[in-house]
Amino acid sequence: MYMQVQLDRIPTASIERLECVKLLVVFIESKLSFHEHVERLLSICNQRLYLLRKQGLSDKCIGIVTL
Repeated sequence: MYMQVQLDRIPTASIERLECVKLLVVFIESKLSFHEHVERLLSICNQRLYLLRKQGLSDKCIGIVTL
C-alpha cells in the first residue's frame, strides 16, 4: 500500500532552500528551531504594550493584561 519513491529521480536542483518558513501561523527555521517565531511574537507583544501605554493605560492594568 505504501508508495516507494526513488530519490535519484527527484529533481533537487529546482527546490529552493529556505532558512525560515511560516506554516499555520508558526515560523519554523531550517534547524527546526522556533527562535524566529518567539522573536516575532515578542516583537508584536511589545508593540501592543507600547500602544496601550501610549493610550494611557496604567502600569497596574498593563500588569493584569500581561498575566
